[in-house]
Amino acid sequence: MDISKLLEEFDDLYMVCDPAEAKVLELYPPMEGVQLPCDILSIFSIKRFNLDINHVKKIENFLKNSLPSDCMNIQGPKGWYGLELKNVGPQKQLLHFFNLENSMAKMNKLIAQSQLDPLTNALQKTAIESYVDSVIKDKPDKQATMFMMDVDYFKNINDNYGHLFGDNVIVAVANALKGLCGASGKVGRIGGDEFILFVEHDLDRLGMKNIARLIRYVLDNLEIEGKPFSCTATIGISQYPKDGKTFQELYTACDKALYRGKEKGRDCHIIYDPQVHLGATATLENAENADEVYVQQVLPEKMEYNLEAIKNFSFFEDIKTMFATVAAVIR
Repeated sequence: MDISKLLEEFDDLYMVCDPAEAKVLELYPPMEGVQLPCDILSIFSIKRFNLDINHVKKIENFLKNSLPSDCMNIQGPKGWYGLELKNVGPQKQLLHFFNLENSMAKMNKLIAQSQLDPLTNALQKTAIESYVDSVIKDKPDKQATMFMMDVDYFKNINDNYGHLFGDNVIVAVANALKGLCGASGKVGRIGGDEFILFVEHDLDRLGMKNIARLIRYVLDNLEIEGKPFSCTATIGISQYPKDGKTFQELYTACDKALYRGKEKGRDCHIIYDPQVHLGATATLENAENADEVYVQQVLPEKMEYNLEAIKNFSFFEDIKTMFATVAAVIR
């Protein structure tokens, strides 16, 4: 009995069997040319499974001694298989034979897809929250940095160009952020035009500013529908563990800094300072730290950006790879 074509098309094989006769009575999905009834063990002996005689004997022993509802795993030369058995009536059993690794891969893929924002393939808010908290749990002694940004006046983009164009802008922004981040962290979309970039690096103040500058640079050099497009963003920045020890604490700190950036005219990045950002409408500011905390218009809108100069910033170990990615993103 040749069911290799069947197994190429389907991951799961169901057999209704007569345990007393050790015969397969029904086969799902059905296949033309399969002669029923047939020996149960003949199915497990075909070459596609690459199971040797010891594996087949193990299956035979399982079938003889299994409980009314039982299961087993079999490790063959090409991976793991699962075999489930259930009594479904007098002298009838249902056998479910499947490629366990394929099933796990499919399940993991479904889980991963459920964590992604369907428009941008960035992480959804709950997924980025889980990711940040897991990084903190696994690496409690390491520092990390959260960047939270809003695209400035995004409603105007929708109103002036249409919502489809606006969606394309959101996708381009997400791709630009993922290009910047690379393997050093993750990007999450937490709202319509709101994003989080979480970087698993110990960044000093200059490093945080440089990443914010790069974010603003790539947003100024997007390509939408084959044409250059420029937008700006307001960015709030916080650090683990200085500003918070959970996603929610870091998020709150970023939100306060971002709010102050909006109050100061947008198109800027602000590093959270608890002495300054006591609340969303805090007024505790002083001349001594104003230039340090409120980094506004660091790269003026009409300034020609010198990418070669920016390349000299050293805040990632893999800086050359990152800039090659950035260059590809903004072309």
